[in-house]
Amino acid sequence: MGRFLALVVVLLALAGCFAARTPPHAETPAGRWYVVGQGETLAEIAAKAGLPAEDVLELNGLERREQVTPGMLLFLIEGRPAG
Repeated sequence: MGRFLALVVVLLALAGCFAARTPPHAETPAGRWYVVGQGETLAEIAAKAGLPAEDVLELNGLERREQVTPGMLLFLIEGRPAG
């Protein structure tokens, strides 16, 4: 009986290590999809969306501004529109 109780305690302790936690941010942030137009720059897109250009890159898994090309689909989180 003592071994069984010890096993139950260990299993409960381990289960606590894997308990579901609330993510630090929403899994699906509020935002919209945007198609990059011919001649548009990341700076222009970010300014229109009210976001730092670095945030747009990070959110879309990009590392460099040069990776943003016409026809590309970007996800833009809700920001404060400039203007």
